[in-house]
Amino acid sequence: MKILLVNDDGIYSDGIHALWKELVEENEVTVVAPLEEQSATGHAITLFNPLRIEKVRRREGFTGWGVTGTPADCVKIALSHINEGSPFDALISGINRGFNTSNNILYSGTVSAAAEGYMARIPSLAVSTAFHYNRSPEIARFISLFLSFWVESLFFRERLVLNINYPDLPLDRITGIRFTRQGNSFTHTSLVERTDPMGEKYYWFSGKMVPDEEGGSDDGALMKGIISITPLKFDLTDYQALDKMRALEEPLWKKLKS
Repeated sequence: MKILLVNDDGIYSDGIHALWKELVEENEVTVVAPLEEQSATGHAITLFNPLRIEKVRRREGFTGWGVTGTPADCVKIALSHINEGSPFDALISGINRGFNTSNNILYSGTVSAAAEGYMARIPSLAVSTAFHYNRSPEIARFISLFLSFWVESLFFRERLVLNINYPDLPLDRITGIRFTRQGNSFTHTSLVERTDPMGEKYYWFSGKMVPDEEGGSDDGALMKGIISITPLKFDLTDYQALDKMRALEEPLWKKLKS
């Protein structure tokens, strides 16, 4: 398979190296990732600064392309420049340092890179785990196994993103795999004010996550030690509201013309 690897933690992260190492022997793997940390950049693209691309070499023969831009930039560059005219069979974004579940999906550069693949009609995975990389090789092996299962399944060519979150547990303590819904957890956010040595104030965001523990959610699965796989689409239309609001079209139009 021709696989594009991308992430938001940067091309020097352990997670993307672990995926490359696991997949490169049996697949044609192209790595295009940010040169610097791009977490929580969402689906931003670079419009008002030049983008630069450089070849990156790491241990064990790893080679890839580093980009001075966002994860979405990286996918666009991979498709339009680095691999132009030779389509990818799959895109994998990750392994991300930090879970991407519930409403945090909206902030995620990892999920947004996979969404960029979705927009280009490439089957795409977003892969995330806890905030450290202790289990990256183990997770990469799981992704390799899942990839072979996914390719043979009926939903491989479905136009969606599979958002995978892997618990912070060794394999012998993981209790299963569940296909889940996007949860509804939220963060109580506060602004922390500090003072630098020059007496100037600066600020950090701080917050506490309130998870959605109801049945079937991505957060709920992780809290039970279960691998969560959530199928995502990116049509944000609220169809229930749309059906109800159509009854307002005529009255609103009449009022506008009166």
